[in-house]
Amino acid sequence: MKYKEKSTEAQNVIGVIKGNSSTEEADKHVIYLSAHLDSLGKVNKQVFNGSGDNASGISSLIHLANSLKEFSENNELAADIVFCAFNGEESNRQGSKAFVQSLEGGRHSLNINLDTIGVREGDYLIVGDATSESLSKSLEGFFNDHGIKASLMDGFGSDHISYNEKSIPGVTIGKSEVSNIHSIMDRPDYVDYKQLANITDAIFNFVISQNSGGIDALSNEQSISENAIPETAPQMAEDEITEMHKLTEEIKARLNFKEYGMYEWKSNRNLFVYQDHFKFETVEAAG
Repeated sequence: MKYKEKSTEAQNVIGVIKGNSSTEEADKHVIYLSAHLDSLGKVNKQVFNGSGDNASGISSLIHLANSLKEFSENNELAADIVFCAFNGEESNRQGSKAFVQSLEGGRHSLNINLDTIGVREGDYLIVGDATSESLSKSLEGFFNDHGIKASLMDGFGSDHISYNEKSIPGVTIGKSEVSNIHSIMDRPDYVDYKQLANITDAIFNFVISQNSGGIDALSNEQSISENAIPETAPQMAEDEITEMHKLTEEIKARLNFKEYGMYEWKSNRNLFVYQDHFKFETVEAAG
């Protein structure tokens, strides 16, 4: 395949609502709410709308920004709320990587990333790694209390990984059925708008649930600094990482292009595997 390489500048879109956790930068508590704003776009004359991936996540992020801004006008927020619309997620998370690298150390923080949360099919997933185990479990319990079934799992590459790589707890809220993303089938009718509104409201309630009495409980009545954001985030052991990658590759080898599956890896962890590569057996000249 012949291709032309082109370098270009792109921007993230960042907004913030200030909280009252501390005037000292090193002691501030920060909740980063994020979604990626890019999609595949247009390839030749074919348009990829990206309605589920990730207009649904961006729509939720905009609604959360408006709702939390309105809430903050009459209520003090216990943490800074930073809204991140990231560019370049489809090209290896370039936008979130650049943003996270610019963050100052010493701040108690967490990330909730929204990716494909509006697609019609599948169950909700809370995707993270060992750095975000407490946050994942807190979200799972909170969602279940609000009538939203959600499962914990590893895998599903998205912008939360940029936070995890800097030992900041971060998770992606997504869906298990993603077979139509990155295709022309990802159109507006691929989105369940009622379901999208419901999960957005739940995330809003999760954020403001921390405000009574300062930094409050996530779901088990401990503060962010005590629970979801440990001073030293636990890391996966190197042999566990190797085991996870090996199992992922073994499963992918059995899947056809665009097939996916969820597999039990540990007793309380699921592994999501998606086959996103296709090997051509023959090549013919066009035209």
